[in-house]
Amino acid sequence: YSDEGVIPYGGPHNILGSRWIDLKKDSRRTGLGIHGTTQPETVPGRYSQGCVRLLNNDVEELCKLVPEGTLVEIRD
Repeated sequence: YSDEGVIPYGGPHNILGSRWIDLKKDSRRTGLGIHGTTQPETVPGRYSQGCVRLLNNDVEELCKLVPEGTLVEIRD
């Protein structure tokens, strides 16, 4: 999403990579997630709007390891 609306997956302005792990609070979507990126040079860094950005290979591996519904705690 952007101020202009939905940015389609694979579109030139969509920087989300190969996976998206939705972060929810009390079963409600927060708009935040752990995701890959089409801009690997931005990892690590504080470029997302509150999301955790990983390299595609890393988020793909994380998706294999972490079952849906797992409690997530993010620390600085």
